[in-house]
Amino acid sequence: LRLAGRAVEERKRLLSQVEHSQRVDSVGMMAPGIVHDVNNQLAMVLGQINLCQTVLEAHPELQPRLRAAEGAAIKCTEVLRGLLDFSRPDPGRRELLSLNASVEGATALLRRVLGSAVRLEEDLAMDLPAVFGEPVKLQQVLVNLGLNARDAMPEGGLLTFRTFRVGENACLEVKDTGFGMTEDVKQRVFEPFFSTKEPGKGTGLGLAMVANIVAAHGGQIDVASEPGVGTVFRIEFPPSLRKRNEPREA
Repeated sequence: LRLAGRAVEERKRLLSQVEHSQRVDSVGMMAPGIVHDVNNQLAMVLGQINLCQTVLEAHPELQPRLRAAEGAAIKCTEVLRGLLDFSRPDPGRRELLSLNASVEGATALLRRVLGSAVRLEEDLAMDLPAVFGEPVKLQQVLVNLGLNARDAMPEGGLLTFRTFRVGENACLEVKDTGFGMTEDVKQRVFEPFFSTKEPGKGTGLGLAMVANIVAAHGGQIDVASEPGVGTVFRIEFPPSLRKRNEPREA
């Protein structure tokens, strides 16, 4: 009876996680239409601001306020463009890309969702080799690590994205000042469906997906953590993952 009870509870938990994944997929499918509609409204807002700038040329004291409104509207369009890129289906094509550019794209999205209590800093090396990878999936890795760090700092803290070079490899560290992990949790952190969050607040798939994407790119991911101190995820990518039989001209 105890085994049967556990099986029923496990089935309910898995069904809840599947339902949550389906809701996330639905959001991804709706995002392009929503972004398109909001962009149309923002275009109208920008048009009205430009008209006001022309009509109110004789009132220079109002121009800084209009420029501020214009800048805010343009920033909104950039955020929506980043969200649209992130929500689009991944075609699976790889290209030479900059790890720093991926970090900057991910942090632009994260700054809107981390909250004012979490301070986000970047420490990007300028001598990184290019990485041969899938831009959307790499950004997915960065966003997931950032959101995971936010959840580890419910009272706020510092989240740092740092890139650096080790030999020919491009490396990334994502460091937070959260509550950290015990040794037992650290050993299981990349297991699918393993989560320390309250029921309904996590699927236990985020870090497992991160590990799979890193491995698919030929990289390695490690975690260092201490309870009460914080956590550091370190990822190391090789400079290129071109197939050996791929023509050099490609």
